[in-house]
Amino acid sequence: GSSGEYEFSINNKGNVDLSYSFTISELFDFENITDFPMQYRLEHNDEYLWDWSKACDVKVDDYKLAAGQSHDFTLEWRWLFESGNDEIDTFYGQIGGKYFIVLNIEVELETED
Repeated sequence: GSSGEYEFSINNKGNVDLSYSFTISELFDFENITDFPMQYRLEHNDEYLWDWSKACDVKVDDYKLAAGQSHDFTLEWRWLFESGNDEIDTFYGQIGGKYFIVLNIEVELETED
């Protein structure tokens, strides 16, 4: 098993309020990988917005952000030692770490006029 976290902020450096949404997606560098046994959860203001799930399930919709303000997030990730699927765990073990995952955080912004 393995785990970690990534902290990021969304900053509104403008002079008008805005709303935003974002999604997270995974990209793999190994051609046979279409699904990876990683799980993610998202924390904002000491509250978990999403409990452990796949990256494609982590979404934030229609958050308001005042001019000059920022929102801080922590994206936690984990790969369970026992994922419940021995066949997949064995497959990843056999390719011996010859892969990596890129996480994309895609943000959509809309100004509040």
